[in-house]
Amino acid sequence: MKLTVNPDCYTFVVMTSNNGKSGNSFVSLSQALSRSGANLSAVFDLQMPGNCLISSEQENLERLKKAPERLKSIISFIKERKTNFTSDGSLPKEDFVTASYFYGGHSCAACYACLHWCPKNATLLKVPFLKHRPQYHHPDVTLAEIKE
Repeated sequence: MKLTVNPDCYTFVVMTSNNGKSGNSFVSLSQALSRSGANLSAVFDLQMPGNCLISSEQENLERLKKAPERLKSIISFIKERKTNFTSDGSLPKEDFVTASYFYGGHSCAACYACLHWCPKNATLLKVPFLKHRPQYHHPDVTLAEIKE
C-alpha cells in the first residue's frame, strides 16, 4: 500500500459498519499513516446497513434513519479538530490489506459490491458467514455509480 500524507495534517476517518465496531480497521489505517510520519487524529464509526453481517430490513431502516444526526455530530467534531484516537505505535505488515481474510484478491477492496449487485447471486467469497447473506444496496445508489 502506497500512502503519502503530510505529517502535520489533521487526519480523520469515518468508517461505516453494521455493528459499530471498526476498531481493527482504525488501527490498520493508523499503522499505514505512520509510514508517512502522520498520525490518525480522529475516528468515527457510522452504523449503516451491513454489506457483510446479516441484518434485518428493520435494522437497516433504523440505521439509515439515525445516520443524518450521527453525521452532524461527526462533522461538528471534525470542524473543531478534536482528537479521539491514540496510536499504539506499531507498524503495519507490508501486505496487511491483501492478506486480510475478507479480501478476495490483489485488486479486491472488500466492498462486497460483487455480492450485492450480482444478478444471479453467483458470487462466491472466502468468508463463510456471507454464504447465505441476502443482497442489499442503498436504494439511491446505482450500479453505474459503483463502476465509476
